[in-house]
Order: sequence, then C-alpha cells, then structure tokens
Amino acid sequence: MGRDCKICGSTKNLQAHHIAPARRFKTRYNPSNGVTLCKGCHCWEKWDYEVFKSMLVPKISQEVYDYWQTVSQGHRSYSVDELEAIKKKLQHVYEYLQENQR
Repeated sequence: MGRDCKICGSTKNLQAHHIAPARRFKTRYNPSNGVTLCKGCHCWEKWDYEVFKSMLVPKISQEVYDYWQTVSQGHRSYSVDELEAIKKKLQHVYEYLQENQR
C-alpha cells in the first residue's frame, strides 16, 4: 500500500481498501489485496460501485482485480484424479441416501 490515494493521488484522509471483500479470512490479511484510497474516493464504493470500479480498475489493472475477485470466491482448479475422487464420494453418499429414504 502506498502513501497516496491510488485513484486521485491525494495524501490526505487515507484509508485501506480491500480489493477482494475483507469478510473472507483468506484474503483479509494479505497486503497484496489492499490499496490506499482517500476517504473521498473510497466513499464511491458505497455510493455507486460501478463508478468506483471504473475508477479503480484502470489503476490496479483488470488482471489484478479479476484475480482477487476469483480468490475471494474460493474458486480453484481440480485435477481429473481429484474430480474422480469427489465423484466417487458423492456417489456413495447418494447411494446411502437412496437406501435410507423412508
């Protein structure tokens, strides 16, 4: 994080902004998930998120924004072997439920 607002360059009333929502533990304390914003620019997030996003993304890059949005949503890639193991476990659960229905 810097010593000036990432959007407008102001050095007054600075605040930390999480690129990905802070409510997700795995992204909350990662400094790479933060940018410094002045209070005025940070307020745009609540006033009109689309305007806020249009101001922030050009400054941090679409790639960085997309990365943190994906990480915060918990998406990940699985190998074929992992997917087969998950499928097998789910099949066992499904069979158990079918057998124990009343």
